[in-house]
Amino acid sequence: MNKLISNKNAFVLLIIILTCITYSPVFHNNFINFDDDIYVTDNFHIKEGITLKNFQWAFTAVYAKNWHPLTWLSHMIDIQIFGMNPFGHHLTNLIFHLFNSFLLFLILQRMSDFYWKSLIVMALFALHPMHVESVAWISERKDVLSTFFWMLAIWSYTYYVKKTSIKLYLPVCACFILSLLAKPMAVTFPFVLLLLDHWPLGRWKKTSVKTHNCKILQHPLHILILEKIPLFLISVTSCAITFYAQNKGGALGSFELYSLKTRVANAIISYTRYIFKMLYPFDFGILYPHPGMPQLHFLIIASLFLILMTGLSILTFRRCPWMFTGWFWYLGILFPVIGIAQVGAQGMADRYTYTPMIGIYILVVWAIEHLFYTKKLSKKTMSSLSGLLVPILVVALSILTFHQSRYWKDSATLFQHTIDITNNNYIAHNNLANAMMKNGQIKKAIFHYSEALLIKPDYSLALGNIGIAFAKLGRTDDALKSYLKALAIDPENEEILTNMGNVFSNSENKENAIDYYEKAIFYNPDYVKAHINLGNLLMKSGDLDKAKSHYVKVLNINLDHKEIAHNQIGNLLAKTGDLDSAINHYLLALKITPDYKDAHNNIGVAFARKGNLNKAVSHFKKALGITPGDPDIEKNLNKALGLLKNNKINGD
Repeated sequence: MNKLISNKNAFVLLIIILTCITYSPVFHNNFINFDDDIYVTDNFHIKEGITLKNFQWAFTAVYAKNWHPLTWLSHMIDIQIFGMNPFGHHLTNLIFHLFNSFLLFLILQRMSDFYWKSLIVMALFALHPMHVESVAWISERKDVLSTFFWMLAIWSYTYYVKKTSIKLYLPVCACFILSLLAKPMAVTFPFVLLLLDHWPLGRWKKTSVKTHNCKILQHPLHILILEKIPLFLISVTSCAITFYAQNKGGALGSFELYSLKTRVANAIISYTRYIFKMLYPFDFGILYPHPGMPQLHFLIIASLFLILMTGLSILTFRRCPWMFTGWFWYLGILFPVIGIAQVGAQGMADRYTYTPMIGIYILVVWAIEHLFYTKKLSKKTMSSLSGLLVPILVVALSILTFHQSRYWKDSATLFQHTIDITNNNYIAHNNLANAMMKNGQIKKAIFHYSEALLIKPDYSLALGNIGIAFAKLGRTDDALKSYLKALAIDPENEEILTNMGNVFSNSENKENAIDYYEKAIFYNPDYVKAHINLGNLLMKSGDLDKAKSHYVKVLNINLDHKEIAHNQIGNLLAKTGDLDSAINHYLLALKITPDYKDAHNNIGVAFARKGNLNKAVSHFKKALGITPGDPDIEKNLNKALGLLKNNKINGD
């Protein structure tokens, strides 16, 4: 046993290695169609990487209903290093999770001086399947990144409490600010420090039990609160910015949708359900729909549990100080996202427990040791039990987490699993249908859009999406009916208005198409799809000047789809015979998107018209490499090769 303890640092390394193995499926996982498009794959600023303009955007823009500049910068850095390969983005998330796990161990061990209990808490945090969402979801970079700086802030605090000085206080503030710049959920940090002051630091004068760390001075509680005034001011500022950002983005749920009574009831249920899911680590999904008002008997049971645990932690404030800290850690950190201020359509989310659940891990681990102690078990018996049960627990959690990580393989796998484990999940049906649309499974997609609409008939997003599916199948009347239903619910939706325009454009109803495109632009002047589609229609009609104005508008908006605008301006210039200018725009399109098939084909045609057949052949071949078997491109290539062969025969 002495030899085992002397090599105990190897156990920390073992947990880290085991965590890497456990999360290894994420390296084969793709981006998903839920937030990853907003955060990475369809975000023009992120896809450009680190530039001065994008750096400024990260700190000034309210985007995706949030303000978290450090998160945006981390995604840009990933693009700079890994490009659009999801492997690298997943790797970054896992690295931060490993750092967070290790820092948690260092903090607990430094504060409490209990190695083995700190190690077990680290293992629970690192390996519990409840945290897969925070690690395996690329969009949840904000979670692991914010926690990294949050842990560094607590680590800095362990130095400050030994020798209180402004010099040592500043790193605490700096790390806390960085944590908030990644995700505002860290606002409860000052409250957490007060809990740690009670236990394990023992800084509360007269009320705290002195721990091993006798060098730390005790102070009256009001002094400890005053000490954290700068941190509380930082929290208040962050709350104000977050409220502004989410209110501006429409993320805050209406009290007309869920009354305060319903929100409070759901919060009580959620507090209890999270603990149940921690103890019964199965059936984790990406989204749990808001259940509305829970049944009375469930609400009573959950309320009694919360009252019992809260009362017990207060009654054992001095005798079991770890219980007070652990329980209120959980209640306090989770409070901002428990649903009192409703954000989104979910009733709860596993990612919200990433840091709050640490409090429960602490409570459980220290409680079990306390139980063994009160039963007066010998150290040898305790060591034997721990040596048997802890490895079994660690292995079991590793297997479950490994299995859970595999569900994040792609959108179809993830949302099918979520549908399997939840009820009435209209959002999961919609996103599964989106994945099937991308894979060309249009009829299956229509089935799941229909399932979403059976659950929520006024779900405008699914109405718009099923309209797109109907249009792809040529069911124009069904598409129009779906779009009109969606517009009755959301009349200013620029995407649905544009899709209506597309239907009329395809049916040669120019006037109606233009009307809907212009409505979309009226409600959102920066909606590039409407500008591009309207430009295409005007160019087809011969109104080249107006068409060009819409393409130029897309370039000035400086968002995504700039390559399409350059390609279309090239087509417009080619129509007028200005082939050199057309080629320049095609090249700009290819600079943005090197595998843009249409641009390769169009520049090939332009080069062929100029007589530069070698370059034309090169671009036609590149276009065929992107979409093999395309009959139009094959025709262009064969024609260019024929001309090239004739030129060689004639000696040109």
